[in-house]
Parts: sequence; C-alpha cells; structure tokens
Amino acid sequence: MKMSPSFRRGLRDTFPLVPPIAVFGAVFGALAVQAGLTPWLTMLTSLIVVSGAAQVAIVGLLASGAAPVLLATTGLALRHIPMSAALSNLLGQAPTHHRTRLA
Repeated sequence: MKMSPSFRRGLRDTFPLVPPIAVFGAVFGALAVQAGLTPWLTMLTSLIVVSGAAQVAIVGLLASGAAPVLLATTGLALRHIPMSAALSNLLGQAPTHHRTRLA
C-alpha cells in the first residue's frame, strides 16, 4: 500500500509526540494497577477512554465507587462535542472512509 505524501508528512509531524505519550501510558498503567485495576482492564481503559485526564480521574475516583467515576469521565468527555462541531465544518462532506481514517 502506497502512502500519500500528506500521510507521510503527518507521521513525521506527529513523531515528536510519541515519547510523551509513551511516558503517560507507563505512568497511567502503573497508577491503575496500583489502584487495583487488572492489567487487562487497564489496557481496555486506555483503548476506550481517549482522554488522558479522564483516565487519571478514573484511577483517583475508584475508591469512591462507580457513580463519581462515571460523572467525572462524562464531564471530561463532553468537551469533545464542541471540538467535533468545529472539525465538522472543516471536513464538510468528506467521504466516510476519509473521515474514519482521520479519526
């Protein structure tokens, strides 16, 4: 599969973000396992919860029960609604496969 020049440029431009993301992942993993999450649940949380702040909030609120965790993570996730609205104006009527690839 041949990569487009813009895709290669995107890879190159995002490469500096890899080290901090890896460090955050390691820190979150250590905190989550220490808080009592199993390694599999920790990895599932990283896949499902796309907000680093929400991931840390989950670990901090686990001792309080499920309701505070759900409330905090929902509140943190709501910020994606205005961001999505702004991006939808930029993408317009782009094909579904193109929008999916960008996601």
